Amino acid sequence: VYTLSDPRSEILAKQCEELSYEKFRHDEYEFYRKFSAIAIDEIYKRKGIHVCTNVDFYSGLVYDMLGIPEDLYTLLFVIGRTVGWVAHNIESKLYSGRIVRPATKFVGELKEYKNIEDR
Repeated sequence: VYTLSDPRSEILAKQCEELSYEKFRHDEYEFYRKFSAIAIDEIYKRKGIHVCTNVDFYSGLVYDMLGIPEDLYTLLFVIGRTVGWVAHNIESKLYSGRIVRPATKFVGELKEYKNIEDR
């Protein structure tokens, strides 16, 4: 949806910067900022399209600085989107009479699940 900028990302980036000072991790935050600028520039050079960081670019760093365990990152991602996903399904059902399910095809390598302690 956002091509030139994502206002949510800009807000979170500012909060992330403030937190990085508080947590003595400003160098890490600066790495993210520089990486973002280089990646955006490189994508434009190679593909000729404008992209921007989205809100999730900084969320992992924020979670880490807040001491949130990595195992909860996906859960936090999903919780924040569940209302939107449900609203989309309700709208689809109300106006088209059916629920739209995007086609998916797993293209990764199948691996046996291992408990985190055994990884």
